Amino acid sequence: MRSNPVDIVRPPKQRKQEATPPSLDEAAALMAAAWRDKWPCLWLIILALGLHRGEALGLRWADVDSDNQTIRVEVAIQRQRGDVDEATGRRKGRLVSKDLKIEGSVKTLPVPASAMAELKEWRKAQRAMRVQAPVWLAVDLVFTTTLGTAIEPRNVNRQCVIVCREAGTRAIRVHDLRHAWATYLLERGINLKTIQAGLRHTQLSTTQRYVQTSKSCRAKRLT
Repeated sequence: MRSNPVDIVRPPKQRKQEATPPSLDEAAALMAAAWRDKWPCLWLIILALGLHRGEALGLRWADVDSDNQTIRVEVAIQRQRGDVDEATGRRKGRLVSKDLKIEGSVKTLPVPASAMAELKEWRKAQRAMRVQAPVWLAVDLVFTTTLGTAIEPRNVNRQCVIVCREAGTRAIRVHDLRHAWATYLLERGINLKTIQAGLRHTQLSTTQRYVQTSKSCRAKRLT
């Protein structure tokens, strides 16, 4: 059998994209546009709590404690890659709910009163959506499709592009909102240990790099 010379070629490593958190003006424009979006509460929760995309999508109503104003973050929604379908040549996959990989990532987080109020309104809207849906998957997810199924993470990225366009801002990634949460707190004088606890980093040095990257990128945009 003849060997394929391509098999021995190492592809170049993909450069990790730098975080570019939105400025306060950009965040305000994004939130104004998000209020007209189909998932207004999703954007608010990601920004208010500094969650990863998958963590926000994995939130369950059982994790929301409105009496104590907290949310328990335990799982994340991810797309699990499967085997290639020989008939179509496409790789199969499915959405799964996975436990967070690091023990320190599982945490109960305080929720701002305004965000908790919006969660309550979102639950009312979701119940109305469920009544109108032809079918509804029996899950406890906070954020779902119109049929009660888990939201495809890539669709959140696509919707973020639409929100940015409506807001008239540059293209901002969903993950940049997590960086923004940390940066805003630091600028308000919140100590790094508190920010570390919110981000659920096991090492303080990780939080330091996280914030420094965010600050340096914001400084570049201002020069």
